Amino acid sequence: MSKRKIFVSYDTAKDERLKEVFAKILERPDSPFVAAGYSTPITEPVRTWEYNTGKAIQGCEIVIILTGPTTAQAPGVLKEVEMAFDEEIPMIQVLGYKNIKVNPIRRAGQLIPWSWETLKNMV
Repeated sequence: MSKRKIFVSYDTAKDERLKEVFAKILERPDSPFVAAGYSTPITEPVRTWEYNTGKAIQGCEIVIILTGPTTAQAPGVLKEVEMAFDEEIPMIQVLGYKNIKVNPIRRAGQLIPWSWETLKNMV
């Protein structure tokens, strides 16, 4: 069975540790996913960042957004969501932390608790 290509979106300024944990989980032998791209900080020139990020998202079947308390305000995440929405690539928001209230991102798919089984069953 081939693994589904995903783009992992997260707040690069606040949730690097969350991304590292998720990346380790993707390495599990039973993972049905392979990360074909991750969020990167917005750099100058912005056009280059947009082009590279857009290409990475276009090459994926789904975008998984690791959601923390500041994700809904993270400019890079919001731009990535816009890109995925424009390309009609499905998105899922995954709660990255327990017992923390988060605001879901509009038009970015369902918000689900962090559970490996739930995530595998969603996609």
